[in-house]
Amino acid sequence: MAKKVLVVDDEKLIVKGIRFSLEQDGMEVDYAYDGESALEAAHEKKYDIILLEKKDYIKNPKPSGYRSLHLIIQTPIFLQEGKRMVTVEVQLRTIAMDFWASLEHKLKYKKNIISEEQSVFLAEEMSQCAEISASLDERMQKVKDMLIQSEQESKEPEKPTRLLNLINR
Repeated sequence: MAKKVLVVDDEKLIVKGIRFSLEQDGMEVDYAYDGESALEAAHEKKYDIILLEKKDYIKNPKPSGYRSLHLIIQTPIFLQEGKRMVTVEVQLRTIAMDFWASLEHKLKYKKNIISEEQSVFLAEEMSQCAEISASLDERMQKVKDMLIQSEQESKEPEKPTRLLNLINR
């Protein structure tokens, strides 16, 4: 049975993109362009997840260099008193960006351990680290895409020379 998802956003192009992506993953998707319609739909049907908002800091990084995809969703929890919808924010990021975010959090909230001069230096250093991390993520994705393409082109086990030819293209 397909999961039922309600996508809510006032930007029609965002809804269309998210809807297409979720449907490709085999989900049943309804949508609403305003809160009132969303509430009406949520009361009429039972949804596994309601996507309220998407914040794409991968396409639009924060000034600090932070990159992540944040999804604000509503999901049911089941208590003794009955079902209750809870709003949560899910943050999707790479392992490298997760490490970066934990360091940035320490720098931001533990200011008493570093001087102002160190703070400025470390902010610039963190920004450069974020750029390097994003570049590494893109390069690794290209390698993965090449491997997938190679597997699709041939069902037989890969020969090292063929992979090298793909990488050197």
